[in-house]
Amino acid sequence: MRRISPALIAVIVVVCALALFVIFAHPVIALPAVTVALPASVTNAIPGLANVKALTVTVRTNGALSVGLDGQTLTTLSYTPDSLGAASNLAMRTALPSSDLTLLFLIPVLLFPWISPQLVWSALITGISLYYVLPVEVTLRFIHG
Repeated sequence: MRRISPALIAVIVVVCALALFVIFAHPVIALPAVTVALPASVTNAIPGLANVKALTVTVRTNGALSVGLDGQTLTTLSYTPDSLGAASNLAMRTALPSSDLTLLFLIPVLLFPWISPQLVWSALITGISLYYVLPVEVTLRFIHG
């Protein structure tokens, strides 16, 4: 009978400890905030943004979205994958004509027929992992340019 090396045991213990941490603690990985400087023409075109120093939008992939002005939270929303999909479908149908929408979905299939199913499955697995297993937090800060 072969002996199991101590390194293999250590790797198994570390993997099990990380799995338990992810399952019970539900950590959120906070990515660095992205700051976008808006030109004066954009901030003056939107009423109410003239006196605001910074607009902050924070999105978590586990279903939370918050909007804040100058460090104060204005609103917090919760979403599920179903409600996010319904909202994005509604936005795409109202923003694009039906001919452009059909073309938008056909371009990957026509140009890359051998890779399109793999990309779809990769995107699906990545989205499910980011929602259920290891959520990520993205923060966008919009400031006067």
